[in-house]
Amino acid sequence: MPADPRCPECDGKVSSRAGYCMHCGAEFDEPSVGDDGPAPGGEDDSLGARVSVPDVGASVEAAVGGGAGDRPSTGASGGPSPGDASGAAASDDAPLLDPDGLADDALTLVAGVGFGVVVGVGAALLGLVLTRSVWSLLVALALWLAGTGYLITRRSVHETARLGCYAVAVLVVCVPTIVLTDAAKGGTFAGQVLLFAIAEVPFGAVAALIAGTGYWIGKRAPTGEEAE
Repeated sequence: MPADPRCPECDGKVSSRAGYCMHCGAEFDEPSVGDDGPAPGGEDDSLGARVSVPDVGASVEAAVGGGAGDRPSTGASGGPSPGDASGAAASDDAPLLDPDGLADDALTLVAGVGFGVVVGVGAALLGLVLTRSVWSLLVALALWLAGTGYLITRRSVHETARLGCYAVAVLVVCVPTIVLTDAAKGGTFAGQVLLFAIAEVPFGAVAALIAGTGYWIGKRAPTGEEAE
């Protein structure tokens, strides 16, 4: 906009709102724009219109809303953030003994060897009493090695303990058969059978308790391995 508006005909100085020239009398199609301010409907070229004032409220809102997302993580927190329900649920649902973990594998090995020794020694003693032959020791040795190898290769310590308890229960049930050997002779066969039946009651109760413990352990397997 010219700082000194003039008439387009005589170049005389005129007012910014003049409709005609006071010097030559020429009429204008549109009022001139001068120092007195913008004409009605004209462009506002004042200092306030030319200077862009920033939107302070929008700037503050953008800083508050986007600052947290744009800020780089410092890595100070090692665990899940507060309110992270998925992380808390995953840690709570994780089994204490993972069948694929090192702790479960070590306990499976220990339990398998322990049950194998108990079954092997018990079978050896029972075989010697029943047969009075050293061949029973070979049978017991074979049972010990085969049983141990089978138990230590189970998927979890729960399954190993369950099967080991079942094996011990079977061994306990077989103990009363000693009364049917030559060491228990001296009476009639019917008397021996009756003595066997009487002895089987407490031994059977102990065997049932051991087997029930194994079944209970199997039900507590974290991967759903249950006694059938």
